[in-house]
Amino acid sequence: MGIKILRYFFICIGCIATGAAHAQPFANEYRIALVLPFHSGGYHGSLGEAMLDYYTGFRMAAEDLEADGLKLQLYVFDSEKDSNALNTTLYHPDLKTMNLIVGPVYDKEMAPTEKFCNLNGSVLISPLKFYKPASEETKIINFYVPDSVRIASIACKAANFYPGYKFYLATDNSTKSKEYLAIMKRQLTKCKIKNSKTLIYTGAAIGANALAKDSVVVLSSISSTSAKDVLLTAVNAKKNGILFAHIDWHNASMSTFEKDEPKLIYPESNFTNPADSAAVRFRTAFMNRTYAEPSKYAYIGYDQAYYLCLSLMTFGKDFILHLPDADYRGFINTIHLQNSKCGVQNLGINYLQIVEDERREFKP
Repeated sequence: MGIKILRYFFICIGCIATGAAHAQPFANEYRIALVLPFHSGGYHGSLGEAMLDYYTGFRMAAEDLEADGLKLQLYVFDSEKDSNALNTTLYHPDLKTMNLIVGPVYDKEMAPTEKFCNLNGSVLISPLKFYKPASEETKIINFYVPDSVRIASIACKAANFYPGYKFYLATDNSTKSKEYLAIMKRQLTKCKIKNSKTLIYTGAAIGANALAKDSVVVLSSISSTSAKDVLLTAVNAKKNGILFAHIDWHNASMSTFEKDEPKLIYPESNFTNPADSAAVRFRTAFMNRTYAEPSKYAYIGYDQAYYLCLSLMTFGKDFILHLPDADYRGFINTIHLQNSKCGVQNLGINYLQIVEDERREFKP
C-alpha cells in the first residue's frame, strides 16, 4: 500500500486478487474521497486529532474488507488546510471521479460540496453531524439525525419501555427547552400517553413529592447539566422511576464513567462494550498502528466505512437506492438508515445506562 503526499493526501487501498471470480458489482473498483478538517498545514488541535482517528478507523475497515475482495481507491483531502483548501479540493480533477465523498463537516463547506456532488453524480456522506441538503434530489446519507428526531425518539422509546407509568416533562422555560417540550408532548400523544405533566426547573431542588408515589418517568428538555442531579435525585427517591436525559448531557469519548447512574437513560448515537472481543481486537490493532488509544471517532470511522463499503460491494455504485431496512451493529454505532425528505438518515439511536462504571445498552 503506497502513500503519496501531494497537495492532498492520497491513499490507495490496493487490489488484492482472490481465488474465485466475483459477480458484478462485487468485482468493481470503487473510489471514495474523505474531505475532512485535518488542519495539516499547522497545529491541528483536538479536531485534527479526531479527524485522524476517524481516518485511521475508516482505512482499517477498508483494509479488513480487502481480504473479502474489496477493490477501493481512497483519497484523503484536507478541507481546512488553509482558507482556499476546499476550493482547491473541489477543482481537483480526481474528485470528479468519486463514487462517494465523505465530508466536509461544517455547513458552510457542505453546501458547495453538495452542488459538486449533484453535478458529478457522487453520493454525499455527512459523517459527524446532520446536514439538510438544499435539494431533495441530492443523494446524501446523514449518519446523524436532527435534534428534533432524537427528541421525538426519546418520547417514543420512553412510552414503549414504560407503559402504565406516570410521565413528567421537565423544562426550564427557555426557548429551546419549550421547543423540545412541545416535540415530546406531540410524540407522547401519538404513543397514546395521556395526561403527562410539566415540571418547571428554576435552579432549585425538585422535591420527590412533586412526582407520583411510584412508577415515574421524567423526560428532560433542559440542556443544562446542572438540572441532571436535581432531576435524578427526585427520581432516585422512587422505587420504580427513570430519567431520560437531554441529548446534550452525554457526549463522552471513552467507555467508562465516574458515576453509577442506573436510573438515568442517555439517548446516544455511539455505544461500545469495551469487553466485546471484536472491539478489543480493534483497539489492539489501532494502538499497534498509532501508539494511542482510539477515541470514539476511530470506532465511528470504522463502522461507517464498513457499512458503506459492504453496501458498495453488494449493490454497486447505486447502493443508496437499495439499502436494506435492517440494523447494522458496528463497534460503536447502530446504523439503521431510512429515507426522508432530507435524504437517507440514520435512526439507529442507542439508549444507554451507566451501571457499575460502564456504559451498557439499555434493555427494558
